Formats: sequence, structure tokens, C-alpha cells
Amino acid sequence: MSEFATRAAEWATYYATLGGVSATMAGLLFTSLALNPKMLHNLYLKAVAQQAFMNFSCLLLLALVLLQPQQKPLRVALTLVSLGLVALGRIVFVHVQLQRTRVSTEARWASRLMGISALAYALLLPSARLILQGQPDTLYTIQAVTLVLLIGTGRLCWELLLHGQTNKENDNA
Repeated sequence: MSEFATRAAEWATYYATLGGVSATMAGLLFTSLALNPKMLHNLYLKAVAQQAFMNFSCLLLLALVLLQPQQKPLRVALTLVSLGLVALGRIVFVHVQLQRTRVSTEARWASRLMGISALAYALLLPSARLILQGQPDTLYTIQAVTLVLLIGTGRLCWELLLHGQTNKENDNA
């Protein structure tokens, strides 16, 4: 077994927990949106919900890839680059969409919230390079990325909760 595979195997408990938490939270997010579908009529809330769901999905995918036995650096690096580029592209696309809506306060706030995710995804790109260069300690950087994504996604979900509650109160008034 390679040094990288050995080091990755040491993280199995962390990534199994990360995958379980991400899948559970994605399910709860999906359920809460299904119970309050009006939130998705608001472009700002829809963008925030989509970003939260994407973050949970990417965390789950990352966990699954890193849990594979006999892990190879190239496979992990390709996953990191793919996730990083796709997620960053989506964040830029949504940011441009929000800026065109003229809902300035909400658009700026959503862009700031997604900026945390963008930073985390951007860190995946140099991490992939470091893994290919044979630096297994990069797994600590990936751990930091996953923690930033979890904390940032918690913030996204909190925004959904607050705005969803405000929208319900306005509907009941």
C-alpha cells in the first residue's frame, strides 16, 4: 500500500462521519424546503438553498472518494480539481445572476455567504497539486476545507431558517 493510501486510511473515521453528517443534513434541507416550497420563489433564498445543497453533496462525494480502499493520489487529485472547478463555476454563475436582479441588499448578502464556499473550493485546487507531488499531509488542508464548508453551509441553512420564518410570518399577517 502506498504512503498516501496508508495516510488516507487513517482518516477513514473522519470521512465516514463527514459523509454521514452531510447526507443527513442534505436530507433535512430537502425536507424543510419541501415543507415550505414558497421559499424557492425568492431568487435569493433559492440561490442560498442550492448552494447549501451543493456543499452537502460535494462533502458527501469527497468523503466517498476518500473512503475508497487503496486510494491513489491521482484519483483524489482529479476529484478535488473537478469539485473545485464545477463548484467555483456555479458560484460565479449564481453571483452574476443575482447581480442582474437589482435586489441589491439580498444579492450582496447571498454573494458574501457564497464567498465562504468559494474560498473553500478554491483551496481544493492547490491541494490537488500537492497530493500529486506526494505530500500526504495535504489531507490536513482537505480537512480544513471540509470544516469551512460545513461551517459556511451551516450559515447558509441558518439564513434559510431566518428568512423562511420571516416569509411565513408575512404570509400569516
